[in-house]
Amino acid sequence: MVAAITRSRNLPGGGNYTVTPSGAGYSFGPASYSFNNLDINRIANFVATQTLVSISGKVTDSSDVAMNSVSVSLTKNGAAAGTVQTNVLGELSFGNLESGANYVVTPVGTFAPSSQNLGNLTTKRHR
Repeated sequence: MVAAITRSRNLPGGGNYTVTPSGAGYSFGPASYSFNNLDINRIANFVATQTLVSISGKVTDSSDVAMNSVSVSLTKNGAAAGTVQTNVLGELSFGNLESGANYVVTPVGTFAPSSQNLGNLTTKRHR
């Protein structure tokens, strides 16, 4: 990402300015650039890195006993995004997921609740 500061944006000459990038689902390096005594056009270069998140959880029966080999599906913004099976401890995990998306985790079979909705996921979630 490149941010250009130009005098044509009606910035008063000689001023001090800080440029800070932002974007949903991304982190930036450096976090900002400062320009002191700005008297010419300047350029700030930023590297954007997509933020990845994960979802993990556990499937248990009504007695809170872990359930092995349960298929669990994941949808991202309404489209199929993967399937995993629980391990012997009933645990499941979906990793390297795009931050900011809407996810639904659904186990195959009859469970309560029948699915978990994780809207606008921006941090790791354990359910």
